[in-house]
Amino acid sequence: MKVLVTGGSGVIGSKLVSNFVADRNDVLYTYLSRNIPVEGAQPVELDITNRKNTTDLIADFNPDLVFHCSALTKVDLCETNPEIAEKINVQGTKNVVDAAKKAGSKIAYISTSFVFDGKKKTFDENDKTHPVDQYGLTKLKGEEITRKSGQPFLILRTDHPYRWSPLHLEKNNVMRLIGLFERGEKINDATDWYNTPTLVDNFSEASASMIKKWEDGIYHVVGSDFVNRYDFACKVADLMGEDKKLINKIKATDLKLPARRPNVHMNNEKIQEKTGVKMLGIEDGIKIVLKQRELSKC
Repeated sequence: MKVLVTGGSGVIGSKLVSNFVADRNDVLYTYLSRNIPVEGAQPVELDITNRKNTTDLIADFNPDLVFHCSALTKVDLCETNPEIAEKINVQGTKNVVDAAKKAGSKIAYISTSFVFDGKKKTFDENDKTHPVDQYGLTKLKGEEITRKSGQPFLILRTDHPYRWSPLHLEKNNVMRLIGLFERGEKINDATDWYNTPTLVDNFSEASASMIKKWEDGIYHVVGSDFVNRYDFACKVADLMGEDKKLINKIKATDLKLPARRPNVHMNNEKIQEKTGVKMLGIEDGIKIVLKQRELSKC
């Protein structure tokens, strides 16, 4: 299978690229400013907001599948610069999807828990969306573009992705915490900011299985625990054998962030039933990360 991964140097995208290569697919991936090479895959620099370049690239490669990971995921930047978020997450997605349609490619689109407002206890795939910030709004528009494309599509919503990857420090909470604990620095984490943390390895496994089984639709590809940031940090400390006294309890409002963070608990039963892949809770996920950390030292 010929696979194009946009945003193939990101936290999720780079893992997908390496897994697609391991499964002996013909893989091309795009990056914007930083290439993280993957042996066996072809990198191409691409700004998805450039419609002609995006169209030409997809037409030339003619992929069976376009896995669209490229996005502006800095939530606060989206809030303070909504025009940039619109340009990348909406117009950029339209460029990719339109080109995929011309090439006759299937489309997998990564979305987010931020399409919901957090006012329900648990959100299923068919629940009404209601984003409360610009990031969620632009990602929802990307969902709509994908869904209305007329192409076979998967919309894969995820939340709080984490993995062992020293190359991805800025958008990877587990790497942030490991670094802070190693340096013995104080950590401030909120007791009222909740996520459904998702091990990227687990996301990639479930996504690959869904691609093979392929059934158009929306899927919540998230972990199995709904926890606040403080408790997540405490679990990392426990499993690393670090002192939890380094962690200070704060409120999310103390951070004075521009964008609201809705506490969204997404139900993952559908993806587990469809694929047979068990979506892991934080203890199992963090154990895998720490095992990979130890192996990296060998």
